Formats: sequence, structure tokens, C-alpha cells
Amino acid sequence: MSNVRLSVVAASVMVTLALSGCASVGAGAHLPKAASSSTPATDRFTAPDLGAKPAPAAPLTDAEAETAHLAEADREWADLVAVHPSAVRPAVALIAYDTGTPLFAASVQCMTQAGYHAALAPEGNGWESSGPTVESGDVPEDDATAYAVASYVCAVQHSSRPEPPYTPDELRYVYRYLDQYLVPCWTHYGFTVRTGAPGLDAYLASHGAWYPQRSGSGSISETEINTACPVRTPLRER
Repeated sequence: MSNVRLSVVAASVMVTLALSGCASVGAGAHLPKAASSSTPATDRFTAPDLGAKPAPAAPLTDAEAETAHLAEADREWADLVAVHPSAVRPAVALIAYDTGTPLFAASVQCMTQAGYHAALAPEGNGWESSGPTVESGDVPEDDATAYAVASYVCAVQHSSRPEPPYTPDELRYVYRYLDQYLVPCWTHYGFTVRTGAPGLDAYLASHGAWYPQRSGSGSISETEINTACPVRTPLRER
């Protein structure tokens, strides 16, 4: 039997972020914040002055948050049936908004109740899951649709509260963070940046769609680069 490899931790984080309303400003700006750097001080990249953080937009009302949550659930389901056309959409209601470890723990419990092995990721930034009898992280092909539907149900039931889109001032700050800090930080440690920055006007017009991508190897490991050069901007930290 062939298996379908699923990047479960990354997928669960992205689903959580999407259902929180963060997808509207580019996924990279909302990834989990890295821990303190262990890179030797003599080799650390010096962060530039990006200016004062702009004031955030007003929080969504409960009604606006519900509308945003349902709209994102519709988009997630459309993505799911594009891959699994035989899937039947279940009726799902939000159980609770949460963040961080409590959110991931609720997802673990939900997937376990659906019959799948699930556990918090060792890094604390998501959860890991596999088929009910496959501990390797693979899901058997004949169970892939059921697994995808279960993941969708858990993501809709347990989600971060949607946030309003970034304001133009916030987007300008994110652009400076990516262009003046993250990209130079990656190149400082020898990594190759594969996607150059668009002009600021184009970035604003796309509502923050650009996010840089790196490749190759550098002077430090993948784990260390994510710590030395945090991918999350310091806006709207929780």
C-alpha cells in the first residue's frame, strides 16, 4: 500500500494561523516566535532600527470574528476537496478560541478522539499526528481523505480568534522587518535568498503577499537560523 506523506506539524500550524485570520497578511509574518539565540555573540547579526511599532487595528467584534472564522473555514474546505474530491463536508461548529499550547493540546485531544495518534510537537509549536496504526507519521492512502476531514474538523472547532487585517502602517513595518532585517540576517549566515523583495507600493497593493524564501546551507544549522533570525515580526505578539 502506498503512503501519503504529510508534514503534519507545519500543516497544523498553517491551518491554525489561517483560521485565526492571519493569512491575509502573509504567512511568514505570523509564524511562531523563535526562542532566544544560542549563536555566539561575535557572529550574531545586528538588528537594524526599524522604527516604532505602529498601533494595531481595532480588534474584530464577536460578530466580525465569527464571519471571518466561517469564511476561512470555507476556504480551507475548498482547498481540501481540491485534493480529496470525494470528501463530504461535515457540519462543524466552533468550540473555543485559544492560542499557543492550549490550542495545540485541544487539537491533539480532538484528533485522538477521531481515532488518530496525536501528540504535542517537541518544539511546542504545533502537534504531530499519524494514522491509527502508523507511528512513522505516514497516513495510508486509503485513509488520507478521512484524516484530512478530521484535521479540518479539529481546526474549525479549535482555532485562534481571527484578527483584523494589518493596517497600511503595520504592513510597512512588516516590509521593513523582512527586507531590512530577515533577508540580511539570512545572508549574514550564508543562506541564499530565492525571492527578492517587491517594491513597497507593490507589497502594499498585494496586502503583504510577499514573503522571502531561503535555500542552501549556511554557517549555522536550520534550527539555529530560525533562532538567530526569527521569522515572526514583533507585531501583535500574544
